[in-house]
Formats: sequence, C-alpha cells, structure tokens
Amino acid sequence: MVAANSAEAFTYPDDVEYGIDGGYEGIYDGVIIWVLKDGRSINRFRGEGSRREARIDALIERMADPAEVQP
Repeated sequence: MVAANSAEAFTYPDDVEYGIDGGYEGIYDGVIIWVLKDGRSINRFRGEGSRREARIDALIERMADPAEVQP
C-alpha cells in the first residue's frame, strides 16, 4: 500500500479499489480511507484540518510500514 494522502484527483468509483471503515479504529463509523487501484491511500477527510484527519493520516502511515501493522 502506498502512503499518499495526495490531493491528486481520482474518480469514485472508477479509481477506487475499496474503502476502509474507521469503526475498528474508533475514528468514524464509515469509510475513512479510499484505497485506489494504483495503490494510493486517500484520507476521506483530507483538508478538513481536524483531529480526525490527523488520526487517519497517522493510520495511513502505520499501514504503509508493515513492521508497524498489528496482527
């Protein structure tokens, strides 16, 4: 998974492989990350400037580093 919280344009649903729900992480009960077919992970709340956005950014970074992923 490529950690890229890029504001580059993507088209939903054409470019989206799947979404990751934030309920397990206690962030948001719904999709928080769009994983695109090209491997980028996009924070659904990017540009919001909120604590939720920061938590999702941190999660994307953890997911990008396999050593930090918990089983």
